[in-house]
Amino acid sequence: EGKRVRLMQLRNPWGEASPKTWQGDWGRDSPKWSFKKKLELGVVNANNVAMYDEMSIFWISWEDVRLYFASLEVARVHDGWSEVRMQGWLPCGVGPGDCFELVPTHNCEVDIGIVRE
Repeated sequence: EGKRVRLMQLRNPWGEASPKTWQGDWGRDSPKWSFKKKLELGVVNANNVAMYDEMSIFWISWEDVRLYFASLEVARVHDGWSEVRMQGWLPCGVGPGDCFELVPTHNCEVDIGIVRE
């Protein structure tokens, strides 16, 4: 398409025992995926073998996160990590939501929890 899309990789809290997973755009059976994009994001390896359980981990566009989730929380504790907690509401029918900026100072991992109400 040539269009830039912001994607988030989320962990399904029910994991591989979940009866279903995300079925929208960028879900495991979405026509938006190309082999090149799956390889680039580590969804599959060069032999097109899935790199994780597709019921436990899924991809979703930022636009759909805003549509389906009410809030998000950035908070996890890992050995050797610094902890920063921020809370905010995503834009929804009751208001514009909150805004905060998270700027990593080096290449790192970030855990973000989101809540669906």
